[in-house]
Amino acid sequence: MVAVLDRPNAATSQGPTVYRPQPRQEGWHACPAYEAGFGGAKFGGKSLALLMEATRYTWHPQYRGVIFRRTYPRLTELMDRAHQWYPGTGAKWNGDTHTWTFPSGGKVLFRHCTSEESKRDYQGHEYQFMAFDQLEEFTQTQYTYLLAQNRSGVPELEAYTRSSFNP
Repeated sequence: MVAVLDRPNAATSQGPTVYRPQPRQEGWHACPAYEAGFGGAKFGGKSLALLMEATRYTWHPQYRGVIFRRTYPRLTELMDRAHQWYPGTGAKWNGDTHTWTFPSGGKVLFRHCTSEESKRDYQGHEYQFMAFDQLEEFTQTQYTYLLAQNRSGVPELEAYTRSSFNP
C-alpha cells in the first residue's frame, strides 16, 4: 500500500489534499512484480505515481529510494512536484544533495544519468526502490547497469523498480 500524503491546499486554503490514485495508478501501485512500467500519454498521472510510490517505505530509517531522469533540467520538474507533496509528511529537503529525508531517516533521492559514462557514478550504491521517469530516454546499458544498484541488505525492505514512459 502506498502512503497517503496530505499537503496543504494553497490554492483554496482548505485543509489537506490527499493523493487518491486513479484506477490505473492503483493497479500499478499494487503490482507485485520486481519491475513494472506505467505508460501512456502526457498528463496521465505517471510522474505523480512515481513520486507516491517512492514513499512506500519511508517509515524505515534505512530506506533509500531514488528517482532518475536522464538530464538535470528534466529532473527539476519532478523535484518541483515533490515540493508540492512531500513537506506534508514532515520530510525535509536538502537542495545540495537533491534529497528528501523523512522523519524516520528514510530518504528519497533525485538523480540524473546524462551520459553513458555517468551511470558509473552510482557504482556500489544501494537503493531499495529505483524509479526511471521517462524510461525511453535512457539507453539499455544505463538501465541495466543502474538496476545492479537496486538491492536491499535490509530484510524488511524489498528491492524493486518502477518506470514511466510515453509510447
